[in-house]
Amino acid sequence: MTCATVYFNNDKTVSRIMVKGHSGYADSGFDIVCSAISTSMILTANLITKLSCEENYVINIDEKKNLIDIMIKEFDTNGVLEKVMENLLETLESISSDYPKYFKINISK
Repeated sequence: MTCATVYFNNDKTVSRIMVKGHSGYADSGFDIVCSAISTSMILTANLITKLSCEENYVINIDEKKNLIDIMIKEFDTNGVLEKVMENLLETLESISSDYPKYFKINISK
């Protein structure tokens, strides 16, 4: 099962989403659940690198550990990064809703 952990700031903005594991829906290379999750995370990571300064975020991708971690250290004043992270969470929630046996989202307190 793939698990995502979502972290929020005090103002309830999504500050970090970390995804780990392999869903087990199908063999590696044929797993549509992992593909959807990975595509969502990589697309978001690439968008953040285009929209923001490097000191505003940390992105860690470790294929050996099946880990993708996106953390926003400093949000921009126009709210774009906040909306990008909200969009990522909504996308992952949709995947989790469609494949609950293979993908779980945990909210960090």
